[in-house]
This record gives sequence, C-alpha cells and structure tokens, in this order.
Amino acid sequence: MKMLTIIFSVGSSIKMYKGLLKKQPGKKKASPWKPLLGAPIQKDDVSCGYYVMRYMKEIVEDNNIDLDKKWGTRAGLTYTAEEIDEIRGEWAEHVLQFPDQ
Repeated sequence: MKMLTIIFSVGSSIKMYKGLLKKQPGKKKASPWKPLLGAPIQKDDVSCGYYVMRYMKEIVEDNNIDLDKKWGTRAGLTYTAEEIDEIRGEWAEHVLQFPDQ
C-alpha cells in the first residue's frame, strides 16, 4: 500500500509540473523545485533504479516540510544493502499484484 501512495504522489507532482509549463506556452519556465544535492551515491553499476526509488520514498514519507534544508545537505549519503533489499521487496510485492499483465 505504501508503494501505491508513493506512485500516486510522484504522479501528482509530475502532473503539477506539466500544468505549470502549459500556463505559459512558448516560454520555458524555471522549475519551482530546487535541486536537492544530497542524493545518495550508489556503490555499483546495477542498483541505480533502487537508489532512486529509495530516495523518492524517503522524501515522500518525510513529514518535515522544509525539504531543501534537510535533503539538500545530505551529501555523501549511501544506502545499506538492507535498505536496498527493502525497496526490492516492496517493488516485487507491488509488481506481483498484477500477475496477468
């Protein structure tokens, strides 16, 4: 259920961003979002998707609304194998809900 909430939140954010772009056709509008430079550093060449999903999950589930101060200063962060395995499990659980597709 948590994974569906995360997917819904990300989808809603993308729709909001696209809506902002449509308000001024022909003009590129600067994104209202700030880049969060505290993105985790992956240790290998194969787990980037899991790192992105874990990072997005932590941001979406964070109750602190001052994201730029917290997430923008977490440089050098890495995830443990257990944290990545947790995301793999949640992803697999979500995908296995749709066996016929």
